[in-house]
Amino acid sequence: MHLHRHRFWFWAIFLLLVCMGIGYLIYQYPQAQICSPLSKVPGMRSCIVESKKIADVFTFACEPNAIFVFDLDNTLICTPTGLGSDQWFSHAVEQKIQMGIPYEDAVKEVLPNYFRVQEFIALQPVETVTPNIVSRIGKQAHTLALTARSLPLVQRTIDQLKKLEISFSAPPSFDRELSIQLDHPGLLKDGIIFCDQNDKGKFLFYIFKKFNYQPTWIIFVDDRLFNVLNVQKECLMQNVRFVGIRYRYMDERADNFDAKKANEEYKQLIEHGAPLPAI
Repeated sequence: MHLHRHRFWFWAIFLLLVCMGIGYLIYQYPQAQICSPLSKVPGMRSCIVESKKIADVFTFACEPNAIFVFDLDNTLICTPTGLGSDQWFSHAVEQKIQMGIPYEDAVKEVLPNYFRVQEFIALQPVETVTPNIVSRIGKQAHTLALTARSLPLVQRTIDQLKKLEISFSAPPSFDRELSIQLDHPGLLKDGIIFCDQNDKGKFLFYIFKKFNYQPTWIIFVDDRLFNVLNVQKECLMQNVRFVGIRYRYMDERADNFDAKKANEEYKQLIEHGAPLPAI
């Protein structure tokens, strides 16, 4: 009897928490709808979906005046191993935080290692079809990249993408390089927006405002849900229709990140002559 009673209260509390979570989402994003599986709903102004295939962007390729905005790391490109990956960087920052170092300072300490590692590793497309998909979308609509990579990696990133034959078809008005200073310095170059640790939604619309560009649709692809939500929030504020694709192809690899193995690879990189500081 007591067991049944405990089960009842467990499920009652669980359902209450679920309802509270949904209520919070509706309060934060009143016009948003979260759709699963991938689909289009007539009249929808804002939608977030999850997908494991980059080709799913074609579902929205026919929308008029749409612009496709892609994250880079763990969305279009990735490292061959854990070394130099997003999860390697995050793990290194977390280790610093556990030592009592504030987040901003931890990031500053880890970034030089991350920058130097990027100089010595090659990247690869997340999916073998990724370069072709980005190219095909670029023939039907405007495309941009929106990455948290910062200014020291601008040229290296452009070179890495060129080797992978990944390029972007920015709107014609985006015809010049633009430096931006918000919370952190950023740059638009070659259709790639380097926004550092800035809010991706705010940064994207700051760029649009600078170029007097007004899309009616934004299709945004990113492996991080909080980035998708930030861009969605700005779209709602600016009355721009939005489809956010939370791209999960790399989830399993990120979840199974082997920090010990990645740090061994880092040590091997040092032993082979790379002038890298010790972590």
